[in-house]
Amino acid sequence: MQALLLRLSALDAAAGNAVRVISFFDALVRNRADAPTLVRAAARLAERPCGLSAPGGGVLLRATPDGTGLDAAGPPPNATTHPLEGGGQVWVERVGDTALPLDPILLERFAIAAAVLLGHQNLPAPELGDPALLELVLSRSAGDAERARALHLMGVAPSARVRVLAVAGGGGTDVAAACRSARAAHPAHQAALGDLHAVLTVDGGELGLSASPPGTRIGVGACVPASQAWRSWSSAQVALRFTGQSGPNGEAATAHLTGAPLVWWDNLGAFALLAEQLPLAAFAESPDLAALDRVMAETSGASMLHTLHVYCAAESLRRAASDLHLHRSSVADRLTRAETVLGFRVTTPAGRTRLALALVLRRLRDNGPSDSATADP
Repeated sequence: MQALLLRLSALDAAAGNAVRVISFFDALVRNRADAPTLVRAAARLAERPCGLSAPGGGVLLRATPDGTGLDAAGPPPNATTHPLEGGGQVWVERVGDTALPLDPILLERFAIAAAVLLGHQNLPAPELGDPALLELVLSRSAGDAERARALHLMGVAPSARVRVLAVAGGGGTDVAAACRSARAAHPAHQAALGDLHAVLTVDGGELGLSASPPGTRIGVGACVPASQAWRSWSSAQVALRFTGQSGPNGEAATAHLTGAPLVWWDNLGAFALLAEQLPLAAFAESPDLAALDRVMAETSGASMLHTLHVYCAAESLRRAASDLHLHRSSVADRLTRAETVLGFRVTTPAGRTRLALALVLRRLRDNGPSDSATADP
């Protein structure tokens, strides 16, 4: 058990250990352990003294990791506690700031096991949305059995269809809440993974999201069986790289061209290969990206780039002018000025395609792979 806890510094190990901690206490309940055995087992798992107080049942126990019983008058000041349904509490004693990431799960399951073994009713419900469980479900390297166990604890069938959202700029909790509100019959779970938030939604139909919350960018992954949720998480991170802050939410089918803050992987098509296969080092060699950087460096550069994004996604110059709330001649003038800096015409079919590709590549360069994409969660 000591080796188990020493692995908690690794994110995936923490996710896997969450399931192991839950299974540890489940086994004690199945074997009908008595209260002293439960406290000794918890202390051995935590590698610190643990205790159980249930005044209504006359139980007051405290033990060390080696199984030695200690005198107890209740939890000491340095203890982290968890209430016990029906009265009382369980605790683990840590020194200073040495708390382990899975202490909350350990205490919760300790309390649930104590309530069962002491015969308490109205047991506290497990935290089905526990972030550690979602981390495990989204881990590419997790074993099938561990992932299935985590999905069971989350209340999600392995065959259920799910989508995972990659959320940047905070707001993961807001996004999950919006999904739950719009689709009350289907749960949504969220967890912070590196610099992103992951939101898993069950039954991958409409999400109830027509736009992202202010300051938030969202990539929506592919719809897959829950047992393969890591694939949806991976594709969501790809979609996230195509998002921007300045583009309109607009049509979902062209969001990756306009720099919209909400992009679906389903609509990327072959564009997804650019994010999946093109190394970042290659972007520095593109003269078109350098030209777009020069456009951005001009006084009205941000406005000009926005015009180019909208023009590439629009059906015509007239539609682009309507979307920009400008006269058609004003848009045409902006395009002419942009052509001077870019060095090629953008109003021909070939030029428009070249511009669209350059704009997408620039966004992929600026939205490089996140910390969550470079390490298995």
